Amino acid sequence: MSEEKIGQHYLAALHQAFPGVVLDEAWQTKDQLTVTVKVNYLPEVVEFLYYQQGGWLSVLFGNDERKLNGHYAVYYVLSMEQGTRCWITVRVEVDADKPEYPSVTPRVPAAVWGERESARYVRSDTGGTAG
Repeated sequence: MSEEKIGQHYLAALHQAFPGVVLDEAWQTKDQLTVTVKVNYLPEVVEFLYYQQGGWLSVLFGNDERKLNGHYAVYYVLSMEQGTRCWITVRVEVDADKPEYPSVTPRVPAAVWGERESARYVRSDTGGTAG
């Protein structure tokens, strides 16, 4: 993608705050970025983007990606509202044999309903039913 990417400073801030935690980054458009992070850092990463970088949690969802990569995935979509406006999706891959991931809700209460809904596929450590 040759266009200037909007929101690159958010990605740089993530790398600085969480060295080695971002596993992959992909720009869908010039202002839409998906970062895949280590699953155990999910709550801290979402909290950082939400409170420190001015993100607003628009939606989160679970997805069965076992046929694609052998995992489930959970996506937290944030609209960055403070400063440069763009979209950042935080993605984690969840082990298909143990479909659990750390809950974001204790750090970002706005995640509560989305985490309950995503329990169809995966379960956060606050409860819910997997599968």
